[in-house]
Amino acid sequence: MPRWPEILLTLVLFAIAMSALSWVVNATVPGAVDWAWDRFGGVAVWAILAGFFVAALSYGIYDHRRAGRNPNGT
Repeated sequence: MPRWPEILLTLVLFAIAMSALSWVVNATVPGAVDWAWDRFGGVAVWAILAGFFVAALSYGIYDHRRAGRNPNGT
């Protein structure tokens, strides 16, 4: 099989998967956000989102600084 059909098939399958994921997220996330907003309040929801952001950022910075080092610490 030539290479170009494999690349085209990969792009088509990726587009299909992303469309399906988009439909699922659009069907579930707005309801979950509205539920959390009503249940916990706006400030708490923003605090939770900020907490996730800070945790991801700190992990990214820590992992970036650790990259390339010997696992034995030498």
